[in-house]
Amino acid sequence: MTGTAPPDTAAELRLIRKELGAIRRQVVREQEAREAVRPAPSPPPRVLTPRPVPVPQRHYRVMASLRSSIHHRAHLGAMSHKRVSGQRRLALWLTMAAALRTVIWVTAMALIVAHWCGAGGPFLHWFTSLSATVIFVTFISFYCNAATDLAGFTASIAALFSADSHAATITTGQLLQADLDELQADVEHLAGLSPGPEATALSVAIKKKLAN
Repeated sequence: MTGTAPPDTAAELRLIRKELGAIRRQVVREQEAREAVRPAPSPPPRVLTPRPVPVPQRHYRVMASLRSSIHHRAHLGAMSHKRVSGQRRLALWLTMAAALRTVIWVTAMALIVAHWCGAGGPFLHWFTSLSATVIFVTFISFYCNAATDLAGFTASIAALFSADSHAATITTGQLLQADLDELQADVEHLAGLSPGPEATALSVAIKKKLAN
């Protein structure tokens, strides 16, 4: 059994439906108005890719020559006695220069200590006055930087010389092993020969190898 709503209730429902429809239409109109005045989306920012800097052709040639020289020096085998002697002379010069610098700075510190202790003299007064100037302190600062870089350079040279010595040792061992193998073969061949000119010549050759 279905009942019918009272006339007042039906009228209220129709009124509510009209208000809801009006509100819905108002919301739609407001949304359309906002979309109409909304600015167009801006395009994404353009990403500028850096272009490679053109390098002159001569720079390529210089770099290729430098890489070739470094590769050749890194794979250099055993060096001659003259080359090794040159390395030793350079090491001796660097050692003497380091010792001389040490003596100079120790002497300078001794002069300043002597001045503090009351020693006088025109040279001592001139030296202490010079060491107190700003230009002297600046000079010492630059010298310390140069000395630090020189120490790293000297250490790199020492590592290079050590690698050269290692390569020379390996090559010498290989040559010595080859000489011993050849000498052993000559001795075995001599043991199988009968006394005669051939045996005498081979014996003389073995003696020369042993003498060398």
